[in-house]
Amino acid sequence: MDNLAARDPSVINKKDSFGRSALWIVASVQLEWTKRTLNHLVKMKNIDLNATDVRGQTPVFAAAKYNHTSSLEILLDAGADPNGSAESAESPLHVSVREGMPEVALILLKYGASPDGERPGLEHRVNFGTIPVFYQAFFIMIDNFSDIYSDRVRSVRNFY
Repeated sequence: MDNLAARDPSVINKKDSFGRSALWIVASVQLEWTKRTLNHLVKMKNIDLNATDVRGQTPVFAAAKYNHTSSLEILLDAGADPNGSAESAESPLHVSVREGMPEVALILLKYGASPDGERPGLEHRVNFGTIPVFYQAFFIMIDNFSDIYSDRVRSVRNFY
């Protein structure tokens, strides 16, 4: 891959018919070679860590969606945006909350994901106008998410 990228630097960000780059595809799978390949890709010159597919989903979104925490941390350590793209209706945090993946949510928040789901360039609220914590409550999984917002959740429960 290095030799190919040296001859044609644009090849590293080429996309398939679904708009997925090599980085997006590798982030979406969890196989024995995934970590090694991701570690190599994120260090390549000219790699676009935030390239989106046809749905506006970034490699971080793919890793979050498929609950690949090690891939997620590799991407975020390399500087990928934890908030995903304004082209997508959901942020990676929305998906982690909706799908009941608190470890993914904690990683995203640790790397600066917006707790309210806002992203630069996002012109209007989507997903019922929700922020991730309300999204979680909507899907009746507040106990899975309570570790993240433990102080807020306790104060609300104590109030009632």
